[in-house]
Amino acid sequence: MKIPPILRIALAVLILSAILCFVGFASNVWFSVKDVLHYGLWKVCQDGGTECQDIDDYTKFKLHSIGAVRAARACCGFGLLLVVVTGLAGPYYMARSPQQNLVLAIASILLIGGMMNCIGATVYLGTKPEVLRDVKVSGSVQTMPVTVGWGAVLTVLGGVGQIATSLLVILPVRLGKLQIDEDD
Repeated sequence: MKIPPILRIALAVLILSAILCFVGFASNVWFSVKDVLHYGLWKVCQDGGTECQDIDDYTKFKLHSIGAVRAARACCGFGLLLVVVTGLAGPYYMARSPQQNLVLAIASILLIGGMMNCIGATVYLGTKPEVLRDVKVSGSVQTMPVTVGWGAVLTVLGGVGQIATSLLVILPVRLGKLQIDEDD
């Protein structure tokens, strides 16, 4: 079977967006407080990343509600699971028996996965505190701003890439611009 160029592009975007999501999901740099600390869905690190502990056990500063952390983990984790299923099932079934309905189903699963990644990241980003109070820096107590880190950005970009990939496949198929047959 000859693979249409649009599906090759979709596969490349899928691989890139999956890598972005996996790196962002595992990262502990979703949020940063200058050089004092940074944290993600799993860990909080202080002193330039030398002291890290589970975010569930961290009590020094009130960063987020644990409910928001767990909701973000669940959404992003489920989204990544769907991406893995799509990445494995898509090429396997396309090589065995390509059918238009199957391609639409796989792209729809990817669309849901991308939306779950974006929703999970949005839930967590929406609970970001503006500042951390009583931060001890160089012997003085300060109030410091909290900024969004690269881990959150990668997760959102990966989710958007997954949504774009699914639409790159769904729209041409639904509009009749991409025909997928076993005879191609």
